[in-house]
Amino acid sequence: IQSGTGACGIVVSCLMLLTRVASNGLGPLQLKASQNLTIGFIVVMGLTSLALPTIYVLVVRRSTYFTQHVETSTSRTENVGGKDEGTPKSQGDTQQATLQAWCHIWPSFCAVAVLYSTTLALWPVIPGSACVALPAATGEDSTLQSWWYDLILFSFNLGDFLGKSAQSSLKIWALSLSPRSQLLLAIARAIVFAPLILMS
Repeated sequence: IQSGTGACGIVVSCLMLLTRVASNGLGPLQLKASQNLTIGFIVVMGLTSLALPTIYVLVVRRSTYFTQHVETSTSRTENVGGKDEGTPKSQGDTQQATLQAWCHIWPSFCAVAVLYSTTLALWPVIPGSACVALPAATGEDSTLQSWWYDLILFSFNLGDFLGKSAQSSLKIWALSLSPRSQLLLAIARAIVFAPLILMS
């Protein structure tokens, strides 16, 4: 699932880059072209969002794989002993099980929250702000600067995909470090990288 979300980010970035090249070429973007490109990208993503549920209903749910593995697995779970054995007996049991689970997972949950908030707050936004003011008024070539944010987003999504795809290294660190150690490292990472990126 994680590598799938990373791959989705790469697909979106590639779609942005291809849409820009198809509409404007490799040259710098003017304000009007940027606005038209943004509207076109929103329309394409909206159509894609409408198409995905349709594909799921008409193609995925009718596939042999879905019938054999998903529907069969669900029916087996519900029919064992005439009831769903995985369902807690009461709401009190559900709350107690949730509380017990939270006592075990809260350090991992907080570590993931710190990592995501630090990464998304600093990396794409701060380096991307370098492309806000184009140097067209000074007569300099603004081609590279106008591509800067698109390249930043692509590199971010590529790194995200590669990191989430490295299952062996993720497993090694998950087994080597306790959840509390992971949380402490996530906080230390935020303390170190936040000033470095903000002052660069």
